[in-house]
Amino acid sequence: MTPTPQGATIGPLVDAPGMQFDCPVGMPEGCRPDLATTHGDDLFGWGEIVGYPGLMLAWITDETGTHFLVVSADDPQLTGVAGGDSFMELMELRLAEVDGTNKRVPEVVGSAAGPVVIIGGLLLLCPETAGVTCVIAGLTAAAAGVGNIIRNAILNAQAQARIKELEQGLMGRFHQMELTIVNP
Repeated sequence: MTPTPQGATIGPLVDAPGMQFDCPVGMPEGCRPDLATTHGDDLFGWGEIVGYPGLMLAWITDETGTHFLVVSADDPQLTGVAGGDSFMELMELRLAEVDGTNKRVPEVVGSAAGPVVIIGGLLLLCPETAGVTCVIAGLTAAAAGVGNIIRNAILNAQAQARIKELEQGLMGRFHQMELTIVNP
């Protein structure tokens, strides 16, 4: 028998607000304790720690790895601060932007595929219309497709900039929680 290697687990060591730990890039899921709830994704998020009522785990990811912080469930930096921009609020905004970007991908494909199908169909009709209708309709379809591709590219660039801005806000709020808990 050969023992199967297990990922690092933090579990029992997580028992008080302010506790921190990091997982290097590519570390397995076993690096963090079990969570009853998870909000966010592998890069940014928070969740309630199983077995520790009232304690939440928040995480951010940068080029060095994923950074975890245990916080109290009623920490205003996590749940709500005057003027907004709590960790939870920023997380919901980021998820909405990511979701909107993901939903836009099929529209981009459709913007390119639609004119190709229309132009292909028109090519079949060209001999019957002496080519005039075919050329005009083909140019119109191509222009509409290119217009949609450009519009979606602009929307995606704006969304990516907003996601980056929200991620910077999440990192800032995370570090603010670290400072507030360590230095109350």
